[in-house]
Amino acid sequence: PNAEDSSPQVETEQKDIGINLNYIGHVRSGDRVVALILVEGKAYAVESGDVLEGGVFIGEISPDEIEIIGSDSVSRRIKLEGEWP
Repeated sequence: PNAEDSSPQVETEQKDIGINLNYIGHVRSGDRVVALILVEGKAYAVESGDVLEGGVFIGEISPDEIEIIGSDSVSRRIKLEGEWP
């Protein structure tokens, strides 16, 4: 599959976790990485290991995507949005 095929899958994954989550950026300071996300329209700064409402767990954070582990223990990856030309 090419990269174009993965875009609809990301939208499906967001629905599967039961919340509307968007990965909009990250900040790296030394070994620490903080992801900037929107959950149901509200902005949050989260780190790996944090738990959101509904038991959604924040997994690995990379510059390109964030791993979300739902209450069903299924891992999903949400791609970074808002890349600027």
